[in-house]
Amino acid sequence: MAYETLIYEVADDKVATITINRPERLNALSKQVWAELEQALRAADADDDVHAIILTGSGRAFSSGADMSHNVGPNAAVRGVAEWYEAEQYSERKHRLFRDLSKPVIAAVGGYSLAWGLELACMCDFIIASDQARFGAPEIRHGSTIVTLLPWLVGWQNARYLLYSGDTIDAQEAFRMGLAFRVVPHDQFMDEVRRFARRLAMIPPFALKLNKRQLDGVQDIAGMGNGLKYGALAAALCHSLQDRAETPDGRNLAQIRREQGMKAFLEARDAPYRE
Repeated sequence: MAYETLIYEVADDKVATITINRPERLNALSKQVWAELEQALRAADADDDVHAIILTGSGRAFSSGADMSHNVGPNAAVRGVAEWYEAEQYSERKHRLFRDLSKPVIAAVGGYSLAWGLELACMCDFIIASDQARFGAPEIRHGSTIVTLLPWLVGWQNARYLLYSGDTIDAQEAFRMGLAFRVVPHDQFMDEVRRFARRLAMIPPFALKLNKRQLDGVQDIAGMGNGLKYGALAAALCHSLQDRAETPDGRNLAQIRREQGMKAFLEARDAPYRE
């Protein structure tokens, strides 16, 4: 099928590549992107000619996170706790989508992977990063949060650091934490991702599927599923209060976003943390 926000390709080596194609928006994740991404992932999973999947982004970003364009302007919608909770339960289903796939997904991160863009990478089985990649969860700085897999990937203190500070880390730090599986020079980046995907695609599909099920099952037994459910509730409460978030000098960030736009909002949010 045709996609408006994605490029979907299947190569002769049994590898499908899904590219988020909104470079002018740094591949921000709109409702349409999520809907098309679900369709593309399910199509690849159902295709017997696909044994492994690469997920990447065009341009300078893997994904900069949720598309916040609907929160700009005087008519920006204000949601209550119930609306946010419904949205966060959908977030939980996004995680489940990736865990229900029978084929491995490799996140090829060549640039910014932030907020929901970071979480999207975490949903994949592997993260291979270019040495130009940058990872972060800056949303806490405007009073927001995400339902996250980070503690399961990087350990509790590293997860706390990323989620409490909103700092952005480079690819080598992501590798040190265990977030990135490999870091590759940018000019060799996609070649290495494809080489690794081809190796996975040569494995007998039933064996790969059952090993993936086994590992995902161990994480469920360890409590990951319940953690995501709890995270959905905590995130809904946090989101419903984010209009109270202020800069260190007392300016309301939601008001800046609505009245002055995203550029002014991001500058007001992040400037105090530049040292």
